[in-house]
Amino acid sequence: MAKKKIDKRILLEVTGLTKRFGTLSALRSIDFQLLTGEVIGVTGQSGSGKSTLAMLLAGIYPPDEGSITFKNHQIHWPENFRSLGIEVVHQTLALQKIST
Repeated sequence: MAKKKIDKRILLEVTGLTKRFGTLSALRSIDFQLLTGEVIGVTGQSGSGKSTLAMLLAGIYPPDEGSITFKNHQIHWPENFRSLGIEVVHQTLALQKIST
């Protein structure tokens, strides 16, 4: 098997990421790369798996299948993702002080 050439520009690589909750497949075989300096957005309908993806990338949920590689280092759950500089910024109104 040929060695995979490492592209130093790849910051985050997700391969085959899958998460199930019982019989529900929240994410099935997600693949993508994030390059250094790149900004991406994730959109979709309610229940499409956006929050599940964020929780997997932050190490809050363990993946059922697949791999997450950050700065050429494959992350194994429950490694401390926060120590690698990976964090989730929640978009939940309950976390904000609501004033009238």
